[in-house]
Amino acid sequence: MKKLSYLLLVLVAFGFNSCLVATGLGVYKLSSVNSKFINKLKNEKIVIATTEYHKNVLPEYKETIDYMNMLAADMLMEYWDYGEITDIMPMSEAEKFIRKNKDYHIIYIGDTRKDFVDGDYRNKEKVYMVSMGICFIADPQVGFSKLVSYEIPFTHNSNFLNEVSMYATIRGLQEMFREIENGIIKNKDGFLNNSKRNTELLKEKTLLLPEFMYNEEVGKDKIQKYYKHDFEVCSNEKYEKAILEGIDGYIVPLFFSVPFNYQHINQMAFYDSKTWECAGVIAWYGFGVPNHSVFQSDNYEERMKINKKGWKSISKRMRVKNLK
Repeated sequence: MKKLSYLLLVLVAFGFNSCLVATGLGVYKLSSVNSKFINKLKNEKIVIATTEYHKNVLPEYKETIDYMNMLAADMLMEYWDYGEITDIMPMSEAEKFIRKNKDYHIIYIGDTRKDFVDGDYRNKEKVYMVSMGICFIADPQVGFSKLVSYEIPFTHNSNFLNEVSMYATIRGLQEMFREIENGIIKNKDGFLNNSKRNTELLKEKTLLLPEFMYNEEVGKDKIQKYYKHDFEVCSNEKYEKAILEGIDGYIVPLFFSVPFNYQHINQMAFYDSKTWECAGVIAWYGFGVPNHSVFQSDNYEERMKINKKGWKSISKRMRVKNLK
């Protein structure tokens, strides 16, 4: 069921940068990802850098690497708006290229933390701690330090990196850029700190709650006590279709585990299914481990179901009246 995702984990453990998009951000630092930076980025160029095979890679892993490269490159070519994608090349070539071409930028799909725990990557009981997402990186002269990242959200798919999760990550990151560009948040750090964006969207549209997030032990009646607007428990397929096809009239929740002060917290963002405007973001202490480790867990399906604690957090942070 999770073969592809496990191979993805192995690739990261070997030191691969999973399918990467290249962008050279000069000497910008995290706090510099402001409206000025975003406006500059929109008029600059991007190179897609693909993952290369490890010298000792097993033959069956090559197919996985090729799949990741194809999926990320194709979707970024089609949906990326902040900067012009001009070329595709292996990561080793892209690193050399942007050192010589400072007006190009680099972004990659890979581990957003780069701090694996000790363990045998072949043994699921000693899994590497991998938090997968899209990362911008800073000046290549100082070791490609991260600039900003957006984690891959959970889906019900048997592969962690899939069409839905990749598309949602790209659109979510670009919505973050739009908010910075328009002064809704000052920088990447404001994505979570400024939890409320446009909660009027929650009143105007129906929240789609897919089966894989729906907790029957909580039930619809209890959810309605915490969430006072329209919602619909729907099939996973309808949820995915609303995301991929931009069907109007819905709010789609994205569920994450994200790094936070050397820990990991649960995070949920609510987006307009058509425009990807963010209605709000909430977070609460939950899994305590990176997203890919959650996905690899034996009780992944159970963890995806939003419990009472999660709905209380939604009620509190989204300013929906909490009736006990």
